[in-house]
Amino acid sequence: MYEQSVSVRNLVEFVYRSGSLDLRFQGKSKMVDGMKIHQMIQESQGGDYLPEVSLQHVHSFEDAESGETILLKIGGRADGILETAEGYTIDEIKGVSRDLETIDAETYPVHWAQAKYYGFMFAALNNLSEMTIQLTYANFESQEIKRIRKVCSFEELEAFHMTTVREFEKWVAMKHRWQKRRNASIESMAFPFPDYRRGQREMAVAVYQAIKREQVAFVEAPTGIGKTISTLFPAIKSLNESMTDKIFYLSAKAITKRVAEDTVSLLYTCGLELRQMTLTAKDKICFLDQATCYPEKCPYANGHFDRVNDALWEILNSAKHYTREAVETVAERYKVCPYEFSLDLAIHADVVVCDYNYAFDPRVYLRRFFDVPSESYLFLVDEAHNLVDRARTMFSATLSKEKVMSVKRIVGDRDRYLKKELDGVNRMFLEVRKKCDETGLYVDNDEIPEIYTQLRRRAVNIEKWLASGHAFEGYDLVLDLYFDILSYLRISELYDKGFLFYMVNGHRPSTMIRLFCINPATQLQRFIGNSRATVFFSATLSPIHYYRRLLTTIEAPQCYRLPSPFDQSKRLVLTAREVSVKYKDREQSLEQICQYVHVMAAAKAGNYMVFMPSYQYMDRIADAFVEAYDGIYDIIVQGRQMSEEDRNDYLQSFEIHRKGRANGEDVRTLIGFAVLGGIFSEGIDLKGDLLIGTAIIGVGLPMISFENNLIKAYFEADGYDFAYRFPGINKVMQGAGRVIRDHEDRGVILLMDTRFMQRQYTAILSDHWVQKTVHIDTIEDVLQSFWREEPDL
Repeated sequence: MYEQSVSVRNLVEFVYRSGSLDLRFQGKSKMVDGMKIHQMIQESQGGDYLPEVSLQHVHSFEDAESGETILLKIGGRADGILETAEGYTIDEIKGVSRDLETIDAETYPVHWAQAKYYGFMFAALNNLSEMTIQLTYANFESQEIKRIRKVCSFEELEAFHMTTVREFEKWVAMKHRWQKRRNASIESMAFPFPDYRRGQREMAVAVYQAIKREQVAFVEAPTGIGKTISTLFPAIKSLNESMTDKIFYLSAKAITKRVAEDTVSLLYTCGLELRQMTLTAKDKICFLDQATCYPEKCPYANGHFDRVNDALWEILNSAKHYTREAVETVAERYKVCPYEFSLDLAIHADVVVCDYNYAFDPRVYLRRFFDVPSESYLFLVDEAHNLVDRARTMFSATLSKEKVMSVKRIVGDRDRYLKKELDGVNRMFLEVRKKCDETGLYVDNDEIPEIYTQLRRRAVNIEKWLASGHAFEGYDLVLDLYFDILSYLRISELYDKGFLFYMVNGHRPSTMIRLFCINPATQLQRFIGNSRATVFFSATLSPIHYYRRLLTTIEAPQCYRLPSPFDQSKRLVLTAREVSVKYKDREQSLEQICQYVHVMAAAKAGNYMVFMPSYQYMDRIADAFVEAYDGIYDIIVQGRQMSEEDRNDYLQSFEIHRKGRANGEDVRTLIGFAVLGGIFSEGIDLKGDLLIGTAIIGVGLPMISFENNLIKAYFEADGYDFAYRFPGINKVMQGAGRVIRDHEDRGVILLMDTRFMQRQYTAILSDHWVQKTVHIDTIEDVLQSFWREEPDL
């Protein structure tokens, strides 16, 4: 016997949704206002009114295909039940912005469906022959109330119940049949390779144990272990054992998302039956040039809900791998919004591959999953070292005086109401500015409460203006400013000891106030709580205490550091003894750096990369190198603004040179110059002789900045490490990790900076590499010995 639970709201919204998708501005404070409306009405009804009454009904049916009995457990809370001498009344309360005179019994079919279903449940539970169904509409602004009532016999309510569940039965049966099919395939699924690599089994076991024990775990697994298969394989096994219902594979980069997709595809060849969904951002998947989600402007929004269930039924019964291309194909055929369609499809997926923000960002996380979790979720956080900076961005908020004044200038005297509100926001800036010191700065552990009060009042008034449908050339700018204010208010509600408030008064940067999240651990933990287990994994999670402190508040998470599966003799790590890349020494180090790169590249023909600490220094080195060794090498240089096509061309150069060399063509050695910490220093996979050496110039320290210095001060004794050294070394290890990607790879890592020989750095690096110190006079002999594969090296 199979059981599935569903809320009344989700049931009726799925069965009775119809009409068009309309996501034009509706106001973001309506959820809070709606709760207040509910409470106001409930408290005004007297002692005979029972608020928030929990109800449940179990419906059983037989799956026509399998003959198996299925129990559908339907539950929810009625807003209110009123008992009078005439009988019982179910009350469903809805807050609206529109004029109540324009609302009748046919305006919102889903509202009536929800109220009637609660009426059926209560009548069935209490053996009632009839019920009064009441919809109570309240206007958010005027708080005016309108009630619409209808007396329904139990027979009528029961018939409505049967119509509803009959429509839903096929979806429940399909889900059950799919899970049986999926679980049978998982049961027989073997690991897709003949043998585990060194450390791979240990990683898979660590992930499985974390899921089983409902833990937060950190796994540092060197390049080559096969992190994606080592996490997905045990996670998928846990689906069959009912430890989790859905896997969220979270990543910051498109390339790692594709690796996850490819890994699932590999498991398909082993007989796996699994629904895998990849979420694509709205602005990327939208069919229009600009996302305009209302029916007058978008043919895919117009009538979307009339067609979307048919689109879902088709794709769920015809495919299991829901890539962007698959979603777009079906969405185009049924003329539905591809983004909203993909969100619906994610509900039915077993593995959802998506960006970090869908699980962790308070502004855009997937509310349909995480507001009231109804299933057991697993978070697999890939390249988890990236989450520190991403989380700081997610949980910080900025408001610019310059933007306020820009919008005010556009509004001018054409709308006095809006101008008054913008003047109010500007006066708030002027008042706070008085706290700044002579340098134009104000920093405090506590935010200024008056700012929240002012912004909340102004936001409500600007929201009213936006909701009134003004046809105004600056409407989009007002909307953008409103969302900035709303973001500030939202983050302000989360403000805790992990934040600092600061104001900058000046022109560069412009006057602004900022809620800066320095330690996002508490905020991330709120979202981690939505999961049964969370596994953070990366090739670079050293030192582990740094990531533990910034990514979770769990006192003793499970931590694993796995050994490299590769023969260490195939990797030569050299440190240039005399090269200083401290800022004051950079200019005089140009010639030395060029010499070292030349010697490295001359030792063996092939493809090399040189990672630099900044674009400016990269350009200086590249120019100096070309001037010194013109005509000897082919040079490519990372651009500051590269399109996707430019990036592909850059990477394709490595393949072109490798093929030419393999075909015996007269191909020169290729040297690619790139920025450490940039798009080419992690995530790219240049296996074999696509890359045989890399030079890392500098220890990767982030630029000295106001915010980095705030981080430094915040963490006190650990401040320099947390603000500069640890993030820098992580970039170094990521860049160096481009060289050895497989068992057959052989390559050189050349570190150039005297700081690489300091204890603070060697203490971290020694766990990853055995370094050999060289001088410009000795490096050539060492390289030649290495490429001859001499056993003593």
